[in-house]
Amino acid sequence: MELRLKKKPDELVEGFFSLEHPRDVASLLEIPYEVLNYHLYIVPPSKQYITFSVPKKSGDHREILAPSTTIKILQQKLNYILQGLYRRIYHKRKFFVHGFIYGRNICTNAQAHTRKEYVFNIDLLDFFPSINFGRVYGMFLKKPYNLPGNVAAVLSRICIFKDSTRDQLPQGAPTSPIVSNLICARMDDELYRLAREHNCRYTRYADDITFSTNRPNFPKEIATINPLFAKGRIEVTVGKELSDIINNKNGFSINARKVRIQHRDYRQTVTGLKVNEFPNVSRKYINQLRAMLYAWETYGLKNAEKVFIEKYNHKRRWKSEEGTLYKKVVKGKINFLRMVRGRQNATYQKFCEKLSCLDSSFTFFKIIQECIADNLQQAVFILDSPREQGTAFMLEGIGIVTSAHNLKNDKFDTFLYRVDNSSDRQQIRVTYIDWDTDVALIEVTQNWIKAGLAIGDNTNLQIGDSVKVIGYPNYSEGKSINIHEGKVTGKSRWFGIDTINIDANIIYGNSGGPVVNDRNEVVGIAFYGAPNLEEATRKESGVIPIAIFDKLRGNHKRS
Repeated sequence: MELRLKKKPDELVEGFFSLEHPRDVASLLEIPYEVLNYHLYIVPPSKQYITFSVPKKSGDHREILAPSTTIKILQQKLNYILQGLYRRIYHKRKFFVHGFIYGRNICTNAQAHTRKEYVFNIDLLDFFPSINFGRVYGMFLKKPYNLPGNVAAVLSRICIFKDSTRDQLPQGAPTSPIVSNLICARMDDELYRLAREHNCRYTRYADDITFSTNRPNFPKEIATINPLFAKGRIEVTVGKELSDIINNKNGFSINARKVRIQHRDYRQTVTGLKVNEFPNVSRKYINQLRAMLYAWETYGLKNAEKVFIEKYNHKRRWKSEEGTLYKKVVKGKINFLRMVRGRQNATYQKFCEKLSCLDSSFTFFKIIQECIADNLQQAVFILDSPREQGTAFMLEGIGIVTSAHNLKNDKFDTFLYRVDNSSDRQQIRVTYIDWDTDVALIEVTQNWIKAGLAIGDNTNLQIGDSVKVIGYPNYSEGKSINIHEGKVTGKSRWFGIDTINIDANIIYGNSGGPVVNDRNEVVGIAFYGAPNLEEATRKESGVIPIAIFDKLRGNHKRS
């Protein structure tokens, strides 16, 4: 059975709304109707799913219902269609839903509740198990789907696990996350309106619901609080209006053990992240990661893993080759830190450097944070062609950047190399070029670029702000990278291109190189200057603002 669907997302969504018969469901999923009918109605539930449990932090266990291969493929196909359906109907409207939505995560969820006087959290009890066949079937019958009963029944059967004792949305099925969002659509609107009426922010991440506000008194319609503080905790009772929406109108239950309100004078968390100032991991998390790297370095990988397994045996980690588990846990923690704090975060970069020393297979993209020549040579390169010599650089999130005029008609005979290894000359391929703005993106076949520069904001530049021009002016063998310091002197237009004027020297060969601000973030690309240092001191140099990429993204003219 093929996993990929041949039709485009828009065609699949249109096909979904046109379903009239169970055979249409099979056609939409691109499988024979007999195969669909057999696996849904002939194969017994005990063979459709494998049941196992995993431990929770609380000490309880969560039941996982993992679908068989065929059921899983059906669910993956339907999930793809339902994701497109959700994007069309709800994505922009339900900006407050962050769980299981592309481009949103626990960080975006937490961001909505930063710097608030109060943060109020509740969890829904048995979230997936409380969604049964009848609820999903009824949802597909009603607006905005309006599907026939026999079609709604087949779709619900794909999504729901049902035997003699259980009738629930299976935790472990590909369709369960998106189905839960569809089921919660009405409740989300009602909770959002409740929050807005009382000057609160509302978000939901799966079963985790959060309200926050800067009001001096938290609205009693959402929660009633006892103002007596006890080690940062406040006694709280769920408000009548909130309870009515969740319990009575939408058929969910609030987990009484997970109701809490947090005041700004104490640590506030949302989906596991601290939100007092900005989304952040806890100090404990950083200390644990630092300790794990220290143990690896000091006692060796196998010994560190042995102690780790003994200490955290209650998590029942899977068996694997010795040392593999510890590596995965450390890398996972570092990747999570990157998601929360970003790739440019100094702590993340420091941990990555340490891990790369311990594990040669681990590679990471280093963000240059200090304009030191030895560092810059890893991210700024010499561009060499029969007629031109220029500069190129790696820009985080963009690629290898240079000036279009460096390429001219020789772009297929142009090579890129590092000053510390001039013999390793990489032939370039132009991936994007715009002669009107004099900007180009290039790539090399080998993955030898391990570091880059962070993108900055040129719109905040003021006259008198400090900048540095970095590159290889009039480069010849044996020379090192050049750093010219100066200040912003104004703005102008050069042959129709908006530019920033600076008094730092741009000399032929600097073209295409980065211009950075006092935080060493790229704010522009060296554009025009003078043939030598003597002439450069007599006039200003021109810089193309880095914001040019904001305008060009999504409108690339391919070379």
